[in-house]
Amino acid sequence: MGKKGLLSLVLICVLVGSPSVVGAAGRQSARCSKAGKVINISDIKMVCGRVNRKLSWILISKVATTTQVVAPVTTTTTVATATTAAATTTTVAATTTTTTTTTTTVSTAIPKIVSVAIRQPGTDGIYHVGQFVRVAFVFSLPVTVSGAPYVMLDSSSIGKTPFLDGNGTTNIMFSYTVATGDVDNSGVGLIANSIVLNGGTIKSATGVSADLTHARISRSGSRLVGP
Repeated sequence: MGKKGLLSLVLICVLVGSPSVVGAAGRQSARCSKAGKVINISDIKMVCGRVNRKLSWILISKVATTTQVVAPVTTTTTVATATTAAATTTTVAATTTTTTTTTTTVSTAIPKIVSVAIRQPGTDGIYHVGQFVRVAFVFSLPVTVSGAPYVMLDSSSIGKTPFLDGNGTTNIMFSYTVATGDVDNSGVGLIANSIVLNGGTIKSATGVSADLTHARISRSGSRLVGP
């Protein structure tokens, strides 16, 4: 660049400088003793150069003071959205199993004879041939009769009287059929404790043997045996 061009540039720089800066440079002209010397006054950069053949401070430029405005840092925190899986609650209907326990109580009660009787003959008081002399027993519990038990009558002509019926009930019957030649003018009675099992049994429904104890029935003239 030629001297004229440089001078024009310097003049432009001087002209664009602020008056206060130029004044400050003027105040320091005593130190502008060598062309090309550069100084900084505050934020101003000056160079010592020739203006109209005289050394003088020339404004080069302002020192750019850059104030950096730092934009607020916006921190975006991405919070992961927790996906909560809907809990599927499966309600299983409770099945209550009721166990019914059947308790079978086996009775150990003993059947006992509570009454005994001899059935009376006809109005004349005589058991005739072909008629029946029957003895009835009543037990406290139903009894089961097995085999061929019998009872013993108290009589001068007849004795053994076999079981007839009543199995499974509280009433059992023994019966004798009057045969030809059977005669008892003193009347028929029953011997005490007269039941003879004869290999059979008399038991309750639960298998408890009966108590066969019973009282005697006296002979009577109202129970005669004749032809």
